Amino acid sequence: MKKLAFYCSIMLLLAITFDSCKTGTTTQKTDTEYAQVIAQGTFTFSAQHVIPTRGTSRYLSGDYSVRLSGDTLDVYLPFFGRAYSAPMNLGEGGYKFVSTDFDYEVTSQKKGMYTVTVTPNDITNNDIQGTVLFFDLGTNGYGSLRVRSNNREMISFTGTFE
Repeated sequence: MKKLAFYCSIMLLLAITFDSCKTGTTTQKTDTEYAQVIAQGTFTFSAQHVIPTRGTSRYLSGDYSVRLSGDTLDVYLPFFGRAYSAPMNLGEGGYKFVSTDFDYEVTSQKKGMYTVTVTPNDITNNDIQGTVLFFDLGTNGYGSLRVRSNNREMISFTGTFE
């Protein structure tokens, strides 16, 4: 009887532990909700993995993201690779800028996949001038991003968006 009470208390403890580990009530978006978010241009792409043109790919630890919120583009991404001109401030490596004047174009590749091209028009930083962002987004919440710039090699990221 003591063993049964012991095992029941262990099971209850495990049930409470696993129940408290849940991350709240998360609701998965539907395909049409993802398609709406892409069409409106109001999403946040969170980069989880970087694939430079040269070197090895690696997972990212940190809050690297691209946020589109209607009329504002906020980019905070790392850069690994060859730059054809060095930044004036060595602490300003990577892609870190905010743009309020940009072109946003969505094309449908196939069912459930969209290509989004974002071209900022108001970047004055010579190191990242001519930057174009190419997103390949799926209606499952996952996507990839290719960043092309005049003074740097192309770099790719994979991650999620919402």
